[in-house]
Amino acid sequence: MNEHKSNLFLTCAFTALFLLTSLTNLWGQSTSSSKIPAAPEYQQWRDHLPYNTVTDVCVANGELWAATTTGVLNYQPEAKELHRYSTVNGLSEVGPTCIAADPLGHIWLGYESGLIDVFINGKTTALPYIEEASQFTGLKRINAVAFSPDFAYVATNFGIVEVDLQTLLVSRTFLLGDNNTAVAVRDLCTDPSGTLYAALSSGGVLYGDLGTNLVLSSAWEELLPAAGMAVTQLEYHRGALHLVDAGVNDDVHYRWTPAQGLESLTSGAKILALKANETEQLLAVTTPFNVYLYGAAALPEVNISAAPFVPGSFQPLCATASDNGRTFIGNRKTGIIVTENLSNNSRILPNSPYSANSYALLSFGSGRAGGEENFGGVLVCPGALDELWTRTYLSEGIGVYQQQAWTTRPTSATYGLADLIAAAYRSDGGEGELMLSFWGSGLVHLKGGADPNSMDTLAHYTTGNTDGVLRGVNGNPNDLRTGGVAFDSEGTLWGVQSLVAGPLFKRTPSGQWLTETLSPGADADALKEVLITRSDLLFVQSRTQGLFAKRLSDGLNRRLTSGVGSGDLPSNHVLSMAEDQDGELWIGTDEGLCVLYAPSNLFSGGSFDARPILFEEDGVVQRLLGSTPITALCVDGGNRKWIGTRGAGLFLVSPDGTQTLAQFTAQNSPLLSNVIVSLAIDPTSGELLVGTDKGLIGYRGDATPAGDDLYPKLVVYPNPVRPGFEGPVRVEGCPENARIKITDVRGNLVYETTANGGMARWDRTNLNGAAAASGVYLIYASDELGEISAMGKLLLVR
Repeated sequence: MNEHKSNLFLTCAFTALFLLTSLTNLWGQSTSSSKIPAAPEYQQWRDHLPYNTVTDVCVANGELWAATTTGVLNYQPEAKELHRYSTVNGLSEVGPTCIAADPLGHIWLGYESGLIDVFINGKTTALPYIEEASQFTGLKRINAVAFSPDFAYVATNFGIVEVDLQTLLVSRTFLLGDNNTAVAVRDLCTDPSGTLYAALSSGGVLYGDLGTNLVLSSAWEELLPAAGMAVTQLEYHRGALHLVDAGVNDDVHYRWTPAQGLESLTSGAKILALKANETEQLLAVTTPFNVYLYGAAALPEVNISAAPFVPGSFQPLCATASDNGRTFIGNRKTGIIVTENLSNNSRILPNSPYSANSYALLSFGSGRAGGEENFGGVLVCPGALDELWTRTYLSEGIGVYQQQAWTTRPTSATYGLADLIAAAYRSDGGEGELMLSFWGSGLVHLKGGADPNSMDTLAHYTTGNTDGVLRGVNGNPNDLRTGGVAFDSEGTLWGVQSLVAGPLFKRTPSGQWLTETLSPGADADALKEVLITRSDLLFVQSRTQGLFAKRLSDGLNRRLTSGVGSGDLPSNHVLSMAEDQDGELWIGTDEGLCVLYAPSNLFSGGSFDARPILFEEDGVVQRLLGSTPITALCVDGGNRKWIGTRGAGLFLVSPDGTQTLAQFTAQNSPLLSNVIVSLAIDPTSGELLVGTDKGLIGYRGDATPAGDDLYPKLVVYPNPVRPGFEGPVRVEGCPENARIKITDVRGNLVYETTANGGMARWDRTNLNGAAAASGVYLIYASDELGEISAMGKLLLVR
């Protein structure tokens, strides 16, 4: 290692000072929300992240803390309680890169960005020193955290940062590359004598005495040379340093002591993790098929394999053991296994989606019809296609969200096919039908009860069993690029396929397959989404040629493009579309948003140019969202529009779009990312599911589909309202945009409002704005003519 004593000291001292002042500067900055309101109520958010893949584990005060690909799980084995953490309830980002417990029992989380979260007494403190530093761009990933009694040592892709455990301030920064340069530290650990060990990306291991000034190169020693080695993991256990060398064909697990030097313990298997427990009495070594527990000897005391567990549940990625015989194993896609002496076994996994992928979302069911039925939910098509509409070979089944719970139809129910990108659902009484579209593989037909989970798989439709209607690219029967599908009002399925002649097809209720025409230019084009309006107009999204349209009653074809007089779309690259309750077609493109106010004009000879939403601000007329790419559109029960963008987050606008009611971003709300992929509303609750490039999250709004019975039953919740509750009371099942009156039991009017679609909210105040007193309240709903009424009752306890 090169000598650079004084220079290294000055460099590291400056770096530590810069990281410290970065936080000071950050606190001193003010953020402007412009004129767009920020996210109003965080308790309205609910994460729908998968917690089934556990990447790192640690134990503090007898509790397990597990980092997953999307968040954190906390399991308390004695109370058998499980808690989940995400951006909704405390985490700063999605997907921690590491997790560790310090000597004070606090939990440290590192992220790809360089940000650090510390759990202290149930609350999260964010440490932005590394993330906000102007130096080391692209090298801030947190790889590991280790501790001495007084300090945390954070391994990054530029070096090591020392943080005081009491003040949570940076005290030193170590740049370990030659000539004061940055070098990635893959892993690090400390021992009781005060020695810090660091595995560098160059392959070797350095160590130094924490009691000396480690910013000086002479204080660091080479434990192992870089030549021929690639040390990826370090852990100190029972007087010895354990390390993994991946510099050979198979990983080698070594133990090193000053007296014995390197001693090979195992080789030949990929070693995924090393983890010593709280007391350092046991070391867990995780491989793809086993978890080995080491005590004082050079041979494992326990060999845990898949044998004691439910088939398919044992897919270990990491593990840690306690001294009382309890071992916690973090798995891929199957959550956490807790085993006590291999005899008392359990699997810990919260209800959540199978994966974070949500390429397409589809609402199904009618919601609360007539005040009695409460059926429906959201289907998740994990997809996915890339920006060039190329398949990704992703096979994850179909997700079903209903009654606030998740289930997954496995790939065995869909012939093991990959790249599910679209679905169509219809029900007739108690009978339901579901058609799934797989890019590259054709269609899968399910039918049975209205619940998608109860449907039977009927067929896989390809070229051979559709009379040649489904066609592969260049005649290849194994490349059926089926895209969007939708049912019309008569139960006929319509769908598109890409890069073939005759891309539009239909399947009649009797099972007949037919090819239909579209306007010239559709043949051999790339087509994806299909939308059928309530008046049976069909619209097809193309990749680069705008929208194709068809009137199903007579088969007339039209096309909308970016030219004036031809549709006047902002761009021919259409990304999303949705029909609102007034029959208007909202269209999102990669150059902004527009609205086709009279879709029927396409076929009647009237003007069919789409128009942007214009509004005036500070005397300047502007176009709603400008040229922002609009990736997803959704209409709620109050006819308000939810608009998903690529890079600007999520917007809620008024029914006509002239008022921006809220903008949610990853910076002002728990939204997981500013890149929105898909949107859909659960018709039973009004919860908006937001698919982002980092996973799914739900937002509980104040608009649901309206009840359609003459006397819909109001559902009021929470009911009763108990002391300590701070949110609004929600009233569901209202007639369309009903007038809501709330009275006390003597008939005195306390509050009145108007429902959004089928939902109203009450903030528990009276007409004067004062808090309503404890008591029983009656809630009445009526339409504009007063002809439809409904009633609910609420107990309020202050």
